[in-house]
Amino acid sequence: FYLPKLESAAECVWYRDFFDASREALPFLKTTVIRGIPLVESLPAVWQMDEMLHALGPYAAGLNAARWDLKASIFEFVMADPKSVSPDRFGVDIKTTPFLADIFRRLGAVCLRRGAVPIGGMATALPSNDPEVNRVAGESIRNDKVWEAEQGFIRAWVAHIFHMKTAADPFRKLHGAGSSWKP
Repeated sequence: FYLPKLESAAECVWYRDFFDASREALPFLKTTVIRGIPLVESLPAVWQMDEMLHALGPYAAGLNAARWDLKASIFEFVMADPKSVSPDRFGVDIKTTPFLADIFRRLGAVCLRRGAVPIGGMATALPSNDPEVNRVAGESIRNDKVWEAEQGFIRAWVAHIFHMKTAADPFRKLHGAGSSWKP
């Protein structure tokens, strides 16, 4: 299960209890494998990544890094402080902003320490009728996924199957992981 909008370990406990209750109430789930993957998309979740996996217990499958929502959450917290200066959000890149890069490296380390899967951000590009747009999008996706694979991520999401191979290739090349889908 993809678990978006969680900000604390306590919310993961709710899901663990829900999964437990579901297995108890629905006999056909007793032997079914159930897993949850919280989306780390808020500053409070960053501080509780380890605790969130622990709270999910046997249902913890991994953590998913959310780029844009996480940046928005950080800016939301920064903007609440009148003494803070907020940079242009388009100039803040995960790969080149040390604070953000370190968050994603920590996410990977937390997952790997707990035997969970670190999942990179979503490639949001959609296919176009314009081959040049697709080429530029593919290059951007490839660069992002190479960086993520080098940080220890072993999977990522795509918004459209058109970009699946482009997104999966860096993980497959570096880790032998990724999609087995071939166009």
